[in-house]
Amino acid sequence: MGDRGRGSPAAESWRTRGHECSTAASSEPEWRKSSYSSGNGQCVEVACLSALVSMRDSKDVGGPALLVRADAWSAFVAVVKAGDFPAL
Repeated sequence: MGDRGRGSPAAESWRTRGHECSTAASSEPEWRKSSYSSGNGQCVEVACLSALVSMRDSKDVGGPALLVRADAWSAFVAVVKAGDFPAL
């Protein structure tokens, strides 16, 4: 991955909104779960990949992952935190 995305607006957006996203060179993504996760395996994990955010099901870590732009992920997190989605 190298320096690809370092200093990009999307990467900067991720960092400046309190979502620490390292763009340091790494051979493997650093997967994280929410601090609100109960540890019951019903989680989504996220990893920063330069200007992208990858999401996967914690029950199937070898399965497919969904990639979105870091700025889209930051916008999604912001509206969730703001309560703009109705409770299910």
